[in-house]
Amino acid sequence: MDERKINWFLLLFAIIATPLLYYLSENSWMLQGMLMNSAAGGILSQPPKVVYDLNIRLENHMISRMKTYEAQGIRKTVEDVEFYKEKLNIKNTIKETPLEYIIEDDEQRLIVFKEQGILKYNRLTHKDVNSSTKISKEKAIESIMDFIENLNLTCNHQKSIIEDIPNQNMYYIRFINTLEGVLNYGYCTKANISYSGDILDLECYQLIYKSRETVPIKSIKEAYKELVKVPIDGENLAVDIRQAELVYTSNLEDDSFFVEPAYRFFGEINQGGTFEYFIPAVER
Repeated sequence: MDERKINWFLLLFAIIATPLLYYLSENSWMLQGMLMNSAAGGILSQPPKVVYDLNIRLENHMISRMKTYEAQGIRKTVEDVEFYKEKLNIKNTIKETPLEYIIEDDEQRLIVFKEQGILKYNRLTHKDVNSSTKISKEKAIESIMDFIENLNLTCNHQKSIIEDIPNQNMYYIRFINTLEGVLNYGYCTKANISYSGDILDLECYQLIYKSRETVPIKSIKEAYKELVKVPIDGENLAVDIRQAELVYTSNLEDDSFFVEPAYRFFGEINQGGTFEYFIPAVER
């Protein structure tokens, strides 16, 4: 390239670059932002899927070690199933498989597991719900408790949690018991009941808990750090965490029921509904 062309190129570059450099010097924040986005591969320009708003203090608890448990089912016999059959007024004969008993008719079905201590009830048909018909939450809990007691089952609970599900015209209810004074969310009795009072589904556990070992417990702050890394489906979700507590929860291994300590985080989601997530509390 001859000297004349080089001079023309330098002159043209100076004409274009000088105003641009002056503009950037007066707006240095823009340059910084461009560099940050470039260095992060554009990640900073993409909003995170979940934003957690913590509205409680994550105070360390005084518990450093807790027990784990194995839950063993109370064995059920054909005589027990005959009793349920009479109470539910099911006329058909009992069906038996190697693992369970089944009684059902056109309207309802009950599956009784022989060894695992599980009973599953389903209403196969139920009357249409009038839009103006809606029993209270208190009545819903009372109706399920009456149903359980009528079958001579136990539901020793310290807390009941009820969620209103308007798009399905029903309530979802859980009955939480305790182990050594700690709320046990593992293998809890749960049910769906329609606004009109029909019990749609019931899952009831009849278990005996036996202690296994004592394990060290991580701090609640460590658990929260794990929570915010958990991938959750949805876009631009904001989760308002309003409760965090040390509880027990279930862990199924090789058809055996285990109950272990966990931290339960509970709150509300900006797009509607509630948020609940369990982080294992055992220090591995």
